[in-house]
Amino acid sequence: MLLTTSYGLNNSHTKRIHVGLQTTSDGVFVPVVKLNGNYAEGIHFDAESWLRFQKSMKLMKEYLGSHNRSRPDPISIDNISTSFTTSYGARSILVAYKENEAHTTGNTHAEEETALTPASKKRKPYGICIVMQQTTFIGLENIVKCIDAQLKRLQSLAKSVNECARYLIKEIELNLPSGYIDRDIVKLTLKPRLQWS
Repeated sequence: MLLTTSYGLNNSHTKRIHVGLQTTSDGVFVPVVKLNGNYAEGIHFDAESWLRFQKSMKLMKEYLGSHNRSRPDPISIDNISTSFTTSYGARSILVAYKENEAHTTGNTHAEEETALTPASKKRKPYGICIVMQQTTFIGLENIVKCIDAQLKRLQSLAKSVNECARYLIKEIELNLPSGYIDRDIVKLTLKPRLQWS
């Protein structure tokens, strides 16, 4: 991510929000909000899905603060699912990518090959998810205006950043002899390492 601003959501900073520019599969830089846990991977929101997530925060706040036993239905925003659950005996919000059918069912050819081999323990692939209890959610509520301001600033800078990236690729291709550099490597350097939609 470029021009990233990070905010801690709890005292230990195990949950963080990063706001910055990230490349798409087309090589275009766009503003994103990335919700992180302890791991490098996180949940990515584009500007539109972030606004939709914000609109659902009122329901999340009501769930975390109420004492009744009912749970609201999960909220779906594009490929992101927000569920209402409990963790360690406390009410929690679970934000995760929706499971991809191809990911869960696997490759049928690979399944046929493994059917011929002796049985072994199969690992279940777990998706990326973030669990927020009330303290972390309050931290998120406190910085929503900062995130919105940063997103607005990045939206105004995205066009300039994309023009600079195109200019750099063009200059590198024009000025360096082909024997010194592999053009595909230069293009891949400025393209995303993490594909998301």
